[in-house]
Amino acid sequence: MRLLFLLAATLAATSLYGQIQQTTPNRLQSPEIHADGRVTFRVRAPQADTVRLAGWDLMSYLGKTRSGGKPFAGIPMEKAADGVWTTTVGPLEANPYQYNFLIDGVRTLDPANGLIVHTSQLPHSLFYVKNEGGRTFWEARDVPHGAICRVPYFSKALSAQREFYVYTPPGYEQSGEAYPVLYLLHGNGEVAHSWSTIGRANFIADNLLAEGKMKPCLLVMPLGHATALDTPLEQRPANNTELFEKDLLDEVLPRVEKQFRVKTGPENRALAGLSMGGGQTNAIGLKHPEVFAHVGVFSSGLPQFTTQHVAALTDASPWNKAYRLLYFGVGANDKVGGNATNGNRGAVDGLRDVHQLLTEKGIRHTYRELPGLDHTWFAWRKMLYDDFLPALWR
Repeated sequence: MRLLFLLAATLAATSLYGQIQQTTPNRLQSPEIHADGRVTFRVRAPQADTVRLAGWDLMSYLGKTRSGGKPFAGIPMEKAADGVWTTTVGPLEANPYQYNFLIDGVRTLDPANGLIVHTSQLPHSLFYVKNEGGRTFWEARDVPHGAICRVPYFSKALSAQREFYVYTPPGYEQSGEAYPVLYLLHGNGEVAHSWSTIGRANFIADNLLAEGKMKPCLLVMPLGHATALDTPLEQRPANNTELFEKDLLDEVLPRVEKQFRVKTGPENRALAGLSMGGGQTNAIGLKHPEVFAHVGVFSSGLPQFTTQHVAALTDASPWNKAYRLLYFGVGANDKVGGNATNGNRGAVDGLRDVHQLLTEKGIRHTYRELPGLDHTWFAWRKMLYDDFLPALWR
């Protein structure tokens, strides 16, 4: 009797399982990266009227970031009879890409993709297109790797609990040596770990060290927002840079120099940042030559540059003596910050002006425009790998 009961229960469960298999949709593969570099995206939304593929990085690469002066609404996807929407783009170059879907206008992560980039605003789905053999400069290669640690702390300057991340080069734990430090700042809407996640800064440093193209150093990645990350953008203070400056100089820098084996003095400290972080680098690094002797501005237009640095533009000798590296880099297509008021003059126009002004005043600096690139991580990763890290401590 017991055997018959177990057999009946098993048959019932098997029948139910079969029904579930028939009614549960198969898991989609999205994104599907093809051998030729094309990428197919899929999302199941049978009740939706419209679905679009969107995301700044991906749309920028495809040349679809603007339409009629407004942010591009995304690439339309096609709906099949089973309710699955599909589109294929590319081929794409080897790079990390961020994207999302717009389902009836609602921004949505790809439910079939577990790779997510977290920011201080909305998260993004993520995928990687890689070169065969894994030799891309931002990939994790089979080379010695450094370590990244998270350092939580209470900032008396801001009366808040905060954090920064520190990359230590391979062999740091065993060497007993002290190292110079690059303080690396993120952009608006990002977080302290952005340079080590989507920015791939730790793998970039690993690869440069393995290639013998840079000097070993620590990378310190602080949080550039001086208010809580859940504070809406429109409510964040206009003096965010001034607040962050106090936190960086009074809280982060002393902690780094107490907790890690680092060399001190301006010749052993560098400050660089992208977009908002580039503006912070300009405001802090070029105000404190007694703290930083190496400064890098990535993709920030610096509209107030002439009024901020009147003394240096009058007499170039103090800057030429104090700074061992002044670097300014920007994508040649970068119009972020441009608007009707300023004639759509974005970051590239602003930094071209800075470059021309510094040249006229005889201030030593390095300037680079990256052809075809916009206000994206495609530009900032290349600046870090091609230009800034190799030039430090030389």
